[in-house]
Amino acid sequence: MTAGDDATIVDAVFAQTREGCYRLTRVHHIAGRVLRVDVDRDYYPFQSHARAEILAPSLTWTVLAYVPPAEWHRQTPVRHADAGTLAPIANLLLERALRILPASP
Repeated sequence: MTAGDDATIVDAVFAQTREGCYRLTRVHHIAGRVLRVDVDRDYYPFQSHARAEILAPSLTWTVLAYVPPAEWHRQTPVRHADAGTLAPIANLLLERALRILPASP
């Protein structure tokens, strides 16, 4: 399964809190599962993160995939960012999470 197969975005939020700091969070319904992709770009790479999580039956989030800031932070702008800036990282995380998950029954 790829990110485009039967993946529905049910919520998406982009926010820029201050210069150089912005975040994209998307929630997907895929094959009966709930996945959250969160890319948080801080001015400083060590305070940034990019991860995909699955909602467990206990209603807690479990990390499935992570992309270190060293692999994407430098390619993101300090100014004039929008959701499209972080979308490629979010898409990569979603695809990785789908490869990790077993096929649905």
